[in-house]
This record gives sequence, structure tokens and C-alpha cells, in this order.
Amino acid sequence: REKLSQLEAIEKGLTIHDPTDCFGDILARLFKDGFDMLVASEVVSKCDRVTVSNDPRWYESEQDADLYKTLLGDAGHALGRWVYLIDALDDLERDLAKNNWNPLSKLENGREVAEKRLIEAEETVDRNLALLTYERYGGLVYNIVTIGLPATRSRVMLGEPLPNI
Repeated sequence: REKLSQLEAIEKGLTIHDPTDCFGDILARLFKDGFDMLVASEVVSKCDRVTVSNDPRWYESEQDADLYKTLLGDAGHALGRWVYLIDALDDLERDLAKNNWNPLSKLENGREVAEKRLIEAEETVDRNLALLTYERYGGLVYNIVTIGLPATRSRVMLGEPLPNI
């Protein structure tokens, strides 16, 4: 709630903080809390644990758990930044036409800055998630991170409409 209030203040121009970091913090927290809930859950069945790894205790130590949590948090933060930026980039022309606030509107080269930051975020997500050990959804995660995010960025940069989902 605090981060959403901070994000609202940023968007109203009441603070100079980076809105992408604020949204990144929100997703980082979701990723970390999700990991904590999984680790703490006693209702995770043996079958569910096998989807993470064949070992029922898929991390060896608290230090490993801390590493997983850090990697997930960093990936979540970068993905949150990416989501916020891609939305701002997709809305930029409409926001300029309607004189609406957009984090990219005050930048002389906003589109180029956004593209650079999107690529950096994609690389951070990929680097962090590649270090995790998981078996069942590895291919799906890989495709989303290495194909889906860059393809979406390219479409938005070209001004192509994104499909409705």
C-alpha cells in the first residue's frame, strides 16, 4: 500500500522518485513473499515439490533459500520496472496528445531511453532467473524472458498494437 501511494505521488508530480523503481519494488516484494510462502507452507504436497525439483527439499540450506529469494527479488524488481516502462512507452503518444502525465514525456529522447532501460531490465530478469534451479517450467520461463519480452518491446517501439489478452 505504501509503494502504491508513493507511485501515485510520483505520477501527480509530488516527488522526483523514479516510478519504475517504485513499481519494481512492488513486484520484488511479491516475488519474495511468494517464495517465503512456498518455503513455509506445510501444505505443499510431494507432487508439488517435484514440480520445483526432484528433491523434496529443493534448496540445501538457509543460505540457498536466501540466494533464491535474492534472485527472485532482483528479477521481480527488474520485471516491475520493465512492465511500468513498456506501459509508459505504449501510452506515450496518447498521453502527449491528451496532455496526460507520462514519465517519458519530459525527456527529449524518451523513446531511446526507454528502449535502453527495457533491454537492461530484460537482461537482469534473464540473468537472475537463469541462476535458479527449476525443472518443470524452465522452458516456459526461458521463452517468456528471452523471446516474449523482447518481442513485446520491439512491437511497442514500432508502434504496433499489442494483442488483447
